[in-house]
Amino acid sequence: MKLRSFLLAAALVAASALAPARAAAPTVQGRIHFLFLDGNELPMAGLTLSGTCESRLGSFWNPTRHQASWSCTTGSDGACNAAIETLAAPDGTPVPCRGTDRSTVQEKGAAPERISYLAFFAKGATDNYALVQKRTGWKDGQYSFKSVDSTELFDALALRYRSSYYAGHLQKTSTPQGTTVWSLQTAHPQENPDEQNLVYLYAQRGPDESAAHVSVMMVLTYVDEVIHRYDKAQFEGMKGEETVPLKTLSDSNTCSVRDLLSGQCKYREELSLPLPMALVNQLAGQYREGVPGNWRLRITTPRGQQLDFLIAHAEFAALAQALKP
Repeated sequence: MKLRSFLLAAALVAASALAPARAAAPTVQGRIHFLFLDGNELPMAGLTLSGTCESRLGSFWNPTRHQASWSCTTGSDGACNAAIETLAAPDGTPVPCRGTDRSTVQEKGAAPERISYLAFFAKGATDNYALVQKRTGWKDGQYSFKSVDSTELFDALALRYRSSYYAGHLQKTSTPQGTTVWSLQTAHPQENPDEQNLVYLYAQRGPDESAAHVSVMMVLTYVDEVIHRYDKAQFEGMKGEETVPLKTLSDSNTCSVRDLLSGQCKYREELSLPLPMALVNQLAGQYREGVPGNWRLRITTPRGQQLDFLIAHAEFAALAQALKP
């Protein structure tokens, strides 16, 4: 009996030795694009993010596994990207790669800090985009992580301090009456077009006018019990702090009886704030290539609600350049 068991075991060992080795599972290289901003939405340079993730393919009980370590360090614009090798699905797309441990962030000259478990390629796209922002008291350390759905949305964040970005998105049109219109709306793509919170620069010049009229355009969408009706703007003007009235272009709501009873009506306000051309030129003159800079705008309501916005000096610079004769 013992001899039979020995011979059987020997035969199994020999068979396994002669069996062809399982071919290595195919892999594909994906890339993660990160943008790091501080609490004031300014880029964080010299910051290193690193981690390890694992992709799995096959049966639940005996999957093929592949681990990959990745790392990148941000440049002056707060952006960096990391190549990650992950298993390839049958259609050649990347298999999701999930963090095996909490990722690490290290600011220049500071000790490493653990943040959340990060996962990539959930939708099978080869390029993934993410915004990482430093916040006080965030549940996963000081950094919040948010996936960005597209290259367009990522570029609007990563390139916001470059006038060339706005120049490339400036739209110039003419009305049937001969008025020339410049709009930077397309420089601010929205994640959900039906729920816009959009602020952009706009200018127009009549056929018989030598100077253009510049405005800040705002499209606000929110859920509340009643409409807010923003009516005042506060900002740093030519002679210091100014408070001026806003112009309401339109307002609307989507509100069923059920929404009304639950205080969940959706409101939309479209507003404009005319700006003196002297202020536009002053803000444009503050732009420096590669140096982040913003103009701060606050809008308020009679009930005390307020919203704060930042408009980059780069946007003013691109518009002012386009308005030159």
